[in-house]
Amino acid sequence: MANNKYLLYIDILGFSNLVFESEKRVIELYNIIDSLNCHNHDAFKTIVFSDTMLVYNIDYHGIEADDRYLVMFLIEFAQNLLYQTIGKDYYFRATLVYGEFIHSTPDKVERFYGKALIDAYNKEKQIIGTGLYIDDRCNKYNNIFKTEKYNNDLSFVYLTQSMDRILMGYLGDFPYSKFLTKDMDMFYGLKKDIKMFKTIYYLKDNHPDPKVRAKHQSTWSFYEKRYSTILKGFVDSDFKIKKIFK
Repeated sequence: MANNKYLLYIDILGFSNLVFESEKRVIELYNIIDSLNCHNHDAFKTIVFSDTMLVYNIDYHGIEADDRYLVMFLIEFAQNLLYQTIGKDYYFRATLVYGEFIHSTPDKVERFYGKALIDAYNKEKQIIGTGLYIDDRCNKYNNIFKTEKYNNDLSFVYLTQSMDRILMGYLGDFPYSKFLTKDMDMFYGLKKDIKMFKTIYYLKDNHPDPKVRAKHQSTWSFYEKRYSTILKGFVDSDFKIKKIFK
């Protein structure tokens, strides 16, 4: 039990191309990662190496309140990364798992290993898509973010909470009230969501690499499944804010 952790495994997609194409862009990406909320939370530790980022809880007491707390924050860390990278042409795929994970620096070499790390890596490599995917063990304690089943053990996590509030009717019918979005924390990120959807919608059909197109097509299919009516309005408005909000 002492070595069991909740582990968020993040893979930055297309990192090798980035390294060959632009050192400036690599540094910008690392600056984004350096600014994330996960570094400021005493309950978690972060490891970054090359194109991989790991975030895990330091302590775990085996009570359900801890499970819910840790899962919520780890999902929010992925959400934070999403919002910091929207519109900057960086993409990631992440898995959230639970299991054995050991991290220590007894002397000169930092050691991190465990079944959870192998599990997260193997699960992530099997996914076609972008964003965050949560395993069933972790999702049992997720009572904040909506999910959709991806395969037998993983579910896609909807990090777009503002969209869910539109779905619940907070902005009325399309086109939505611009007045109702002003000074409301619940709609933080809504404009970024729209920018993200515009990018995915374009790349799923137009990226020159068919493998990259497939990733965005898979991701779009999840969003379309949950937000079909809303996304139709966005597409019909060419994702223009002035047409979406009146």
